[in-house]
Amino acid sequence: MKEHFAYDRVLKDLFQTDHPTLLETLTGGVRVREFLNVEFQQVMERRADLVALLDDDTIFHFEFQGQNVDDMAYRAGIYGLMISHKHRKPVFQTVLYVGIAPMQMPSHLDTGGGITVWFRLLDIREIDSATLMKSNSPGDLALAMLAKGGTEQLGEIARRAAQLSGKARVRVLTQLILLSGLRKISGKLRMEMKSMGSLQIDFRENEILRDVWEEVMAESAHETAYNILRGMLEAKFQSIPDWAEVRMNAATFAQLDRWCLRLVAAESITAVFEKE
Repeated sequence: MKEHFAYDRVLKDLFQTDHPTLLETLTGGVRVREFLNVEFQQVMERRADLVALLDDDTIFHFEFQGQNVDDMAYRAGIYGLMISHKHRKPVFQTVLYVGIAPMQMPSHLDTGGGITVWFRLLDIREIDSATLMKSNSPGDLALAMLAKGGTEQLGEIARRAAQLSGKARVRVLTQLILLSGLRKISGKLRMEMKSMGSLQIDFRENEILRDVWEEVMAESAHETAYNILRGMLEAKFQSIPDWAEVRMNAATFAQLDRWCLRLVAAESITAVFEKE
């Protein structure tokens, strides 16, 4: 869930800052006048991804989804009502699916009691990557990687991103790195970037992308430490008791790292964890 939250933050920043052509395509050609406050606190805390006031005085609500969610229609209905209640304007909703699994969510809901919900549900793979690559907006390059044929065009996308100058180059390369996990091509992308000498990026250039990058790296380091400890325990003691599994699943990175070091001299699994 933390991983998908990180992807959401990158996509929200991309659409708000870079104004890719895809945004205007999804709004039906109506330009965004301004992005609105999207936090609500009524009974439960809710935070929509993007809410924009359009030039025709309607509101466009935009959600990013990295995995299939059975209750997406209920979620859209709640958001739509809360946004409409707050701003008193017509609300049009689009959910952009960017996950790797086939999209399997309904785009409407009929409760059978007179309440209905309808929103536009779009898999980004319905959009050809070549169309996005024709855009002059740098942000469209990152979206092209997720679109139809984007994986096959990865080398060209990385090359064009590397040719950008200044902060635009840093932004797009960072977006590509962070979003490549949605297509499980992080390693392939790094190879492409390394071959072009584009791997050195100063993530401090953008506060949001820097924070997301640090979160993703922290999660990656934690998962690596967990896998190393588990493998070492199995290799030395053949099996891992349930209580040890519980301890490892709840452990911090520092604890996992400390247990890995202690395991070298430990004569039992209990000795690995007993000093905590």
